Amino acid sequence: MNPVKLYGIPASNAVLTVQLALEHKGIAYRRVDLLPVLHRVGMPLRRFGGVTVPGIVIDGRRVHGSLACLRALDELRTGPPLFPADPLRRREVVNAVSWGE
Repeated sequence: MNPVKLYGIPASNAVLTVQLALEHKGIAYRRVDLLPVLHRVGMPLRRFGGVTVPGIVIDGRRVHGSLACLRALDELRTGPPLFPADPLRRREVVNAVSWGE
C-alpha cells in the first residue's frame, strides 16, 4: 500500500484530527499543505467532493471531510478503533468531529 496522502492547510483543527488518527493507527502518510484560501480552488482541482480540507487519498480513492476520513481509516485498518463501540460515546465522538469540521 502506498502512503496515504493528506491534503490540508496549516493550523486547521480538522486536518490535525485526521493527521493524529493516521498516527494513532500507525498508517504511513504524506501531508500536502495547500495555501489557505486557495485551497478552495485546489481541492476541486484534485477531484475532491468539496472545497474544504481535509482530504485524503488512499490508493487512488479520494475521501473528503474529517468524519469521512476517520471512517475510511477505520475501514483501512480496524485497530485501534477511532470510534467507541458504545453507541452513546460514539455519538459524542461523531458530534465532536462534526463540530470541529
